Amino acid sequence: MFNISDVLDKIKEYQGFKKDIQLVRDIKEKLKLENFVQSKLFGWRKRNTLQTTLIDYCLVCNIPINEMFGHPLLGSASDWVHDDNDSEEIKGLLCAARRVLTSGIPQAVDALTSNIKYFDHAVSVEKLLPEDRKKNSS
Repeated sequence: MFNISDVLDKIKEYQGFKKDIQLVRDIKEKLKLENFVQSKLFGWRKRNTLQTTLIDYCLVCNIPINEMFGHPLLGSASDWVHDDNDSEEIKGLLCAARRVLTSGIPQAVDALTSNIKYFDHAVSVEKLLPEDRKKNSS
């Protein structure tokens, strides 16, 4: 599980900021959020919660999400950008996964992480099986 204060500090360091106000101003500018104020970050820190605003900021600034959150499953920011060829169903699933992974609900994050790792492994094994079958049938 992540600690939002650590994540915010890593993002500040990555961006070369020393103070929260610098991050707030950059988020406000990059995401064009007129009403984004420093108390938002304070609230996130106090409740250890994460809003999609921070993920959106990482995406816009091409900040490596996996490094910030210490979670290899999240991948880099470019992994979260929808491919123009993605179906609406895939886009919807990616958005839903993002909401779960950034929800701050440890049980939801753990469950989704476990399932994704399981199915990623199953897909990898399935890709290998046809090749193995061809070799054995020769």
